[in-house]
Amino acid sequence: MFRGIQLYHLPKGGGNFVSTVLNKLCQGSDCYQGPWIEPTGAMHTPGDTSKPMFKIALIRNPCSYYLSVWGFQAMGYRGVDQPMSNHGSVLEQCFEKDDIDNIFNKSKTHGFEKFVNQITPKVQTGVGMLGLRMANLFHPGEGFDWAQCPRQFGESKPRHISNALNNISLEDVHCWLDTDHLSKDLFTCLRLYASLENDATMFKSTVIDSLEAQFGKSSVTGHAIMNEGKHTECEDAFDARMGQLVMSADNEFAKKFGYDKCCAPRPSIIRA
Repeated sequence: MFRGIQLYHLPKGGGNFVSTVLNKLCQGSDCYQGPWIEPTGAMHTPGDTSKPMFKIALIRNPCSYYLSVWGFQAMGYRGVDQPMSNHGSVLEQCFEKDDIDNIFNKSKTHGFEKFVNQITPKVQTGVGMLGLRMANLFHPGEGFDWAQCPRQFGESKPRHISNALNNISLEDVHCWLDTDHLSKDLFTCLRLYASLENDATMFKSTVIDSLEAQFGKSSVTGHAIMNEGKHTECEDAFDARMGQLVMSADNEFAKKFGYDKCCAPRPSIIRA
């Protein structure tokens, strides 16, 4: 029925975890493709191109996403004179060099608050960092720079991003997986794929059960075993003002995917 699995990997959305599970499941075969964000949109397409792909995409509450991006950058912070990592984060263009130490040095106070203040557009258009990255993921090659600072969008870029978000069809993706309950829903999604692709021996229920036992939710922490880092709880990181600032900055994304409250996960969408 399908020629393979296509993973829409949103940076800081849990894609490394999903990719690890899929690599184990495929056992070295060419059963899935996992595009990172690429400006050309070029992706290797396995199998018989006359068959459709089974599509999995990652989504996340905007507040949780902003906190994860900041935490990733702060985790790798090595001092103001060292280059910042731009994978999963934003480039220095959003920040004055003199501010970087105060924002990403975890020994300093209010770093995350300063990050939120500087990463959100001065003029609210409903389009921010998360909307930009999702638009680029589903519409590669259309001039979106996923690492662009939202404060440098200009007048036309928000409309371009908004149109791209509106053109993403929820029905075209079989599984929209929310990062906050990623492990449980990923394996539910894989069982759906197995039921539809009943000739794929690697997707037998016993194989999926074994992988879920290996990579599924920890009985101790409740997090996916591959992702048990000591993350700051989202609710503790946001006050009302900061939460409103982020939800307004990425309001187009929030409305598109049903996020109506800062830090609150939404049910994953898994369709037959």
